[in-house]
Order: sequence, then C-alpha cells, then structure tokens
Amino acid sequence: MMPSEPLSYFGNAPKNIDDLDDWDMMEPDTLEQRNEYINAVSPVSHTEKTSVHPRSKFFSTMLNQKNKIVGNLYNFYQNSDPPIFSPEAIWVLGDKFELVAEYEDESYKWAKGSRKILLPHTNRMLHMAKENFIYFSYRRSFQPICLYNSTSDIGWGCMVRTGQMILAKALLQSYGDARITNESQNDAMSPYRSILRLFMDAPGKPFSIHSIIEANQNLHGVDKKVINRGGEWFAPTKISLVLMHLVFWHKPSNLIMHVPKTGAVYIEEILNLCENEPGEQNGEYIEENGEWSPMFLLIPARIGIEKVNESYIPHLKEILESPYSVGIIGGKPRASLYFIGYQENHIIYLDPHVVQSTVDPDETFSDRVLDTYRCKNVKKMSISKIDPSMSIGFFFASKDEFLDFVDRYNTFASEYPVIFSIEEESPDYVHNDNSLYLESFVTI
Repeated sequence: MMPSEPLSYFGNAPKNIDDLDDWDMMEPDTLEQRNEYINAVSPVSHTEKTSVHPRSKFFSTMLNQKNKIVGNLYNFYQNSDPPIFSPEAIWVLGDKFELVAEYEDESYKWAKGSRKILLPHTNRMLHMAKENFIYFSYRRSFQPICLYNSTSDIGWGCMVRTGQMILAKALLQSYGDARITNESQNDAMSPYRSILRLFMDAPGKPFSIHSIIEANQNLHGVDKKVINRGGEWFAPTKISLVLMHLVFWHKPSNLIMHVPKTGAVYIEEILNLCENEPGEQNGEYIEENGEWSPMFLLIPARIGIEKVNESYIPHLKEILESPYSVGIIGGKPRASLYFIGYQENHIIYLDPHVVQSTVDPDETFSDRVLDTYRCKNVKKMSISKIDPSMSIGFFFASKDEFLDFVDRYNTFASEYPVIFSIEEESPDYVHNDNSLYLESFVTI
C-alpha cells in the first residue's frame, strides 16, 4: 500500500517497527533532487525555477532527519536478537530441521521476564541463511537511476530486493544447489561470484536495480506521480513480469523463466518452453528432445481480499515443504519480505529493510564486500499477518523434477484447497507462445 502524499508522514514517529511504512524511508537527497526536476520541467520563469521556497528547505531538512532516525530504527531492528523458535520442526524450502535428542535438555534457556532463544534451532537458521541465500537489501549512494535521479532505493525498493533474492536463489539452484561457503567466496570463478556480479547496483548489470527500473519503464511506461515520489513500489505480479523479461534477454545459465498469464500452470506449455527441439544447437545436432533447459516458475497469486484466507494455509505450508520451492515473495502490508520456510503457524523470512552502502561494481570482492550480501538475521511472524498478494517460486532442473512436482500437486489437491491450478493444456483462448510477447520488449 502506497500513501498518496509522502509529506503526510511528518507526524510522530511510529512506536513499533512493524508500523513503519516503506515511504517513511525515502532517501535524504531525493526531495531536493525531485524539486530540481520539477522546477526544470515547470513552465515558470527563470527566477521562479532557481528560487527555493523556505518551506521546501524546511521539509527537506525534516525529511533528512527523519530518514536518518527511521533508517537507524530499521538497522537496529535487524540487528536485534533472532526470534524465539519452539522445539517443533522447521521447514525451509524442502529441508526439515528437527532438534536432536542430545540438544533437548540444554536447548531451553527460559527465564521469567527475559527474552530467550532456543539455541540449536536459531543457530541452524542463521547458518542456513548465510549458506543458502544471496541477500539483497536497501542500498544508498549508487549511481543515479535516470528515471528518478535517485541514488538510493530506501523507501520503495523492497520488492525489487526480494525479487532479486528469489531469482538469485533460482540461479544458485541452476548450479546444482550451490552453497555459499568460505571457499566459494574466495574462488573468483565460483558460481556464487558469477551470480553476484549479475546483480551489482550499476547501469548495465543484467539484474541490477537500474536494469529492473528501466525494464519496468519499457513494459509499463512512466507514471509522473512515481517520478515525483522518487521511486516506485512494485507489486508481486509486476516484479515477476519484469524479471521474466530480463531473464529472457540475458539467459543466465540457460535459464527459462515463466510467469503464467492466468495464474494456472499448463503442463504442455512448460514442456514446450523447456524441451529443446531437434536441430542444431551450439554447433551440434541434437536428434532427440532429451535436453532440458532449467525452469524458474514464478506464479503470482492472491489468497484473500484484505487478509489471508485460512483455507489456503495448508497449501502455503506444503509449497515451502516442496523440494522444488525457491520461496515466496510477498510480505506484510507496506513492506515486501522473502518467505523461505515455516514453523507451526509462523512463516520464516528474510527482510530487505536494512540500509547498506553501495558496493563499487568494479571493486574486488573482499570479505567486507561479500559480507554485505550474507543475511545476518532470520525472522518469523504469524502466517495470518502476511499480505494475501504474493508470487510463488519453483525451480526444476529436469523434466522428471517437473513431473514429480505435478504428481505431488495432484495428490495434495485431491484433499485440500489449492492456491493455483495445474492443467494438462491451455484452453484455446490462452495464447501459449511467449516469444512474440517477450521479443517485443526492448532489450537493455
């Protein structure tokens, strides 16, 4: 949800971090830069263009101070203690974490009036996040995004960052579930480093925030209100479509990305996209349809009107138990989050609302640089509090994996309500060929 007027947020600071709106985090320089832009295009005299109203200076000063305070609040919140995990099993993208017997006695550190943690589960979650995910968050001081003249995505870029995280996870899977270890960080040729280079915050990088904003402009045009605000908050469907187009043009790791047009997955459509036709490919003649291009499937969905319909929660959990899941991008009202697992009735997520300085894309990957792309905290919240709008991600390295996914879905759908549907083939009114639609997109 985006406020109609950003200046309406000059009231008292929220008492709880969960009450913060992303638009409270607009970058300090944005207001002055935006005023310069508005003055430059306004049909007024030269004197009026160059003059700055005292009230604008006042609001700019107030906004700068507020951003510093709210930014510190976000970072303090992220650096706080991890959440309390119960002894129950935790599911993270198909992996089940359980307490072993020898830990049970020493796990409990309960003390009246103090906030304590179930240590084995917490340590496992923190280690898992660092080893399995490339973490993206708010950045400041990157090269200006031409459309907004913004040098930071504070306050509007959280869905872009969660979109980057789920795509990066799919790319890690394309390398055989590559782990982010000390060895892979130090190896200049490792899949981890190769993937990370694609996302650096700079113009021309395939999946940088600059490329995402430009791709969105090519797809959906420019909203003057968005320019005035300094940035655009993406919905899950919009970021899904933008990423699909960028993957189509850049083809990292021969990856195929598909976003269903109708919310339904058609088996015939996936097979047509991923199974290579007989003929010459890369200088060699392929006689049979034995080659499979890895598939990243991202399904936009809405599981309620204003809040989550509880009848879909079992399927939400089953998705996060799937070995083919790469997570869910969604969030809570006013903030995008990357959902990676669950425990009982709580969903586990990575939160991009941390403000970090931008890394120079030409800088050597030092330990300091790489550390900014590793998640240092894992959080959870009640499933009932999540926003009903989301995009659900799966990765299939082979045809057998996709068909196994379909079998698992059919078994589950025979007993429970499901969030999306899977059909054998699309009806006549659904156009299957994505190539014409994708190729009409301007490459960047």
